[in-house]
Formats: sequence, structure tokens, C-alpha cells
Amino acid sequence: MMFIKVYVAGLYLSEKARTASALATMAGPKRLQLRMLRSADADDFSNALVSGIRDNVNAAEKIRLSERLNQLELTIRGIGATAKGDTITLDYIPELGTRLAVNGSQYGKVLAGADFYEALLSLFIGNKPVDSQLKRGLLGE
Repeated sequence: MMFIKVYVAGLYLSEKARTASALATMAGPKRLQLRMLRSADADDFSNALVSGIRDNVNAAEKIRLSERLNQLELTIRGIGATAKGDTITLDYIPELGTRLAVNGSQYGKVLAGADFYEALLSLFIGNKPVDSQLKRGLLGE
């Protein structure tokens, strides 16, 4: 098996969180930032992100999040390919929702609900994270 690093990630919070559950209950804004280490095709990036979220939520959550996951997928496909050096920012803004930006420019609609951002973070810090070493790093371990 071979792993190819596609991005580096940083998680920015108002206070330190050591577990996914502590992070989920934390109030205030949150930021997940990805810095691309190589180019990524929109379909591959969208499929990886959305399927990773679906792998980390239960059946009821999949149903509840389905419309917003579809919107995220459409937004990513609308952005197109990302290039080495691009910065993808996923911000949670209380009372608004999740905002996606690439190199500082917002794309798509803000996706409502803290539950959506929690599901998004589950891809990185959930029970089936995309990379367990990255999960430990994001949680400050």
C-alpha cells in the first residue's frame, strides 16, 4: 500500500480540544484549512471528501445531511481542479454555517448547521479518519 500526501491541514479553534466529542460541543467559530501539496481533480477531491463524511456518520445523519452533502459536492465540482499551493478553507461561523473558500474566495452557498460542520470534521477526526496521524496532529496529541 502506498500513501501519497495530497495536503497538509490545520485546525484553528478558540481553545484546545483533545477529542472529537470535545470539539463538537465547543462553541464559537472553527476553521479547518488545507494547503494542497499537489494538484487534485475536482471529482477526486469531491468524492474523497463526501464519501469520507458518509463513512463517519450513521444512517440517520446521512439522511439529515444528504441535501447539504449534495450541495458541497456541487460546489467542489464547480470550483474545478485545485493546484499545488492552493489553500482550501472550511470555516464554521456560528448562526450561519459552513463556508468554503479557495485562496480567499468564497464558493457556493453557506451550508447551515453546526451538525454539518461536525460531520465534515469527522472525516479528519472521526472514528474512521482519512489519516490517523493527521487526526492526532489536529487534536494536538
